[in-house]
Amino acid sequence: NIMPYLEVGHIYREQGDFETAKSWYAKALDQSPNNFTAVYFLGLTLYQLEDDAQARYYLQRAVDLKPAHAASAYYLAQTLKRSDESQAALEYLERAIGFKDAKPWRWLVELGDWRYADGDVQGALDAYKEALDNQPGDAALLNKVRELEKSP
Repeated sequence: NIMPYLEVGHIYREQGDFETAKSWYAKALDQSPNNFTAVYFLGLTLYQLEDDAQARYYLQRAVDLKPAHAASAYYLAQTLKRSDESQAALEYLERAIGFKDAKPWRWLVELGDWRYADGDVQGALDAYKEALDNQPGDAALLNKVRELEKSP
């Protein structure tokens, strides 16, 4: 039973002690190498430690174990973005957004920002408008849409 290892890992992660949390998630994986929860939380903890190579490995494993788990795809996208792999990051962020019934508007804004940084103005505008559908009245977002609509 790996639940005690996971629970202790969660406690340390919530306290911000990511190094100790990492060791408890690793102990859980020693007992159950393909346990999704252990793989995901180890990947997330490594992401928080900015160990992008290892975070990528475990988050990719989490995506492989549960392809429709939005948070795994989201944090894998974040890790790829930090590693300057913009296209792969965009694909995983789009995938993460697609898995959520209620679209997380912050993820949509981030998608718009990433698309804009890659020169995809129309793609950015589409993402911002979808975010506005989910969070109407956001003044900063509305300004981004207006500015992009003015651009040629």
